[in-house]
Amino acid sequence: MPTIKIRYNTQCRDDVHHWRVLVDGVETLASEVRIESPSYTTRDLIEGVGEKWHLTTEATTVEWQGSRCVIR
Repeated sequence: MPTIKIRYNTQCRDDVHHWRVLVDGVETLASEVRIESPSYTTRDLIEGVGEKWHLTTEATTVEWQGSRCVIR
């Protein structure tokens, strides 16, 4: 199961990609995120960035529907 971390994209410039979705450390920008698995908050150290707060989940499926991310 991949570890997924979600945080708000404070540097959003296009009025679409408001969310950062990190799947096992690989970031993709999303317009919407639907979480359908148990989740919790974490405080994580991101290399080169610093400490950030995330919604974190251990999911079985990450599905992309255009720029929408559905996590199950």
